[in-house]
Amino acid sequence: MNCLIRLVSARGWLAFLSVSLTAHADTLATLDGKSFTGKISVESGTFVITRAGGATERVPLANVRNVAFDRAIATTQPATWTAQSVGPVPAEGHFTHSNGVFHVTGAATAYQMDDGHFFVQQSVGDTAQLTAFVPPQVASRFQDKFKVAGLAVLARFDGSGPACLLLSGGSKTGLTRWRTATGKETSKSFTTGSQGIWLRLERCAQQVTAFTSEDGKAWRMVGNELLPLAEAAHFGLLVAGLKKGVPVSVAFSGVDLQHAGTPPVPLPQLRLRDGGILSGKFLGTDGSVVRWQALGREWNVSLVNVSRLLLEPRAETQVTRLRPERPGALLANGDFVDGELLAGEPGRLRISSVLFGIRSYSAEGSVLAVHIRDVAQAGAEFEIHSADGSRLLANQLELRADGIAGRERNAGEFLLRGADVSELRRLTVR
Repeated sequence: MNCLIRLVSARGWLAFLSVSLTAHADTLATLDGKSFTGKISVESGTFVITRAGGATERVPLANVRNVAFDRAIATTQPATWTAQSVGPVPAEGHFTHSNGVFHVTGAATAYQMDDGHFFVQQSVGDTAQLTAFVPPQVASRFQDKFKVAGLAVLARFDGSGPACLLLSGGSKTGLTRWRTATGKETSKSFTTGSQGIWLRLERCAQQVTAFTSEDGKAWRMVGNELLPLAEAAHFGLLVAGLKKGVPVSVAFSGVDLQHAGTPPVPLPQLRLRDGGILSGKFLGTDGSVVRWQALGREWNVSLVNVSRLLLEPRAETQVTRLRPERPGALLANGDFVDGELLAGEPGRLRISSVLFGIRSYSAEGSVLAVHIRDVAQAGAEFEIHSADGSRLLANQLELRADGIAGRERNAGEFLLRGADVSELRRLTVR
């Protein structure tokens, strides 16, 4: 799938900028100046590069300058869908799906965007396309007169925030509804025909475009707006009834969601004194060792080897207020508590402060960061980056069939699966 960004000129012509979602290949550079591109795997003592046409090349670690693994998520149709009620609903809905057909039942009202409805969704990143066929919504049964079904992109599940709804209703009509971050709503109707309608929503960053089609091949744009969506938004199928409390069922077919994956949420970081980073979760401390979960295991890192606990990595502006020479905790309310990190209960931080005495805080939500000591960078031969944001520094590495083994200077022994590594870089050349 390509993400098409549509630019409208003063004369109304449409220009297209195609952004490919196709993943790139892994790359490897050697100390003697060679470079390789392909699919790279790890075997005992060597990297194996499989190139186009199936040809392979083996490069031992001793001759490697840099290896970069492409961990981009290729365009895909996700396998897992979840259901969510949005806004007030008189009863929970339900759905089943198989081979691209979704049978969705909900009881609510979608007369306005902030009214309740039943939503079957996937979380997507800033590039996505959702397509589905919606059957005719007018039939002989009484409740069918009140069906509303279609596609939606939502910023949140509480019925507020930026959103776009592309709906098929009764009487051969459809509707696009848009809502900005300020709550301003606009809508526009279109004709659906008597045989049902194909609907499509595309997202390229903050631009959302709505399409309809009679045959699923020739598409007509029925709306295009800039919505202030966060990196992660929700694409899905919407079902509701214009008569509150009347359950309605719709069989969506040809459902196809393609996207480049949801951007990963930054993880809390244990920053080591040598400049290394473990991205994961704070588990606790006994005053001499910090227990940290990262890279699929629990680490016990001596407190003397810890520089900082960054518990809310998205609060970059506030965290820059920490002074390197000033131990203590930066709280979520903006206060800074000078002090020393002590032993505490699991998931909590205890700070001994000259001014405030011993205080206990939750590690989730109450504290942005704890500064313990400055980083003292030391030379290392290798630097390894993982897909979750971790950074390990080591003087020796070993390539094994089950991954890359070594000893991080401050964190200790490690064994990383090949799938966890995004880049390996040689820092010094002997």
